[in-house]
Amino acid sequence: MFKKVTTAMTVLSSIACISVANAAPSTPQTAFKPHSYFGLALAAPNEQTENKISNYNNSGSMYSRITSTDNKVGTGYGLVAGYRATQHWGTEVGLYNSGELTTTNTATDYGPTPSSQVSTTKLIQKGQTYDLAVTVLRYIPFGNTAFSAYVRAGIGYHFYKTNSTNSTNTNYNLDGFGSSKKNAAGFVYGLGTQYQVNHKIDVRVGYLLVNQSSLTSDLSHGRMMLSAFYKM
Repeated sequence: MFKKVTTAMTVLSSIACISVANAAPSTPQTAFKPHSYFGLALAAPNEQTENKISNYNNSGSMYSRITSTDNKVGTGYGLVAGYRATQHWGTEVGLYNSGELTTTNTATDYGPTPSSQVSTTKLIQKGQTYDLAVTVLRYIPFGNTAFSAYVRAGIGYHFYKTNSTNSTNTNYNLDGFGSSKKNAAGFVYGLGTQYQVNHKIDVRVGYLLVNQSSLTSDLSHGRMMLSAFYKM
């Protein structure tokens, strides 16, 4: 479902950009003036799955554990404010809620022979991630048109709150699970395309990557984002 919503959002964004371009194919970009702006951002849902195998010794016999981790991130949103000093450079501050993160970790233990399944443990963790990001943007105008590409980089402060439900076996404590609050600094990167609708409104379709490896290794995530801005 999340993948379908992500695909739909990407397709709709592409159709919107193409429609706008066809509606005004030769509209030149108005003369640039330094300006501040504010706006809203919407992040598409995302889902990632990873598996790993580990071995451990139990009473002199070698056992194995297959762990499957499924991360589902809901629709996120953000509030953005920035200042574009020149046609090529700007700065931006954004407060983002990445949406509810649901992590399902399933661990299946096997005995000395591959066919001897011992037990299965499933842990479900839910949490919310908030990011306060400050980035510098480098704009690349497409000639004398209303379109421009951009790349961005900066730093962010990340806050993550979780709670867990052990649904099958209380004897296991899988890494990274448990009710907790964590915060740390990290890096933010991004790229995308921006369109000047008129002298007051800009729209943007881009990809934002938040590096949260300083929290836990499975929280770094990239999101497709659709944004709209009002220029002051």
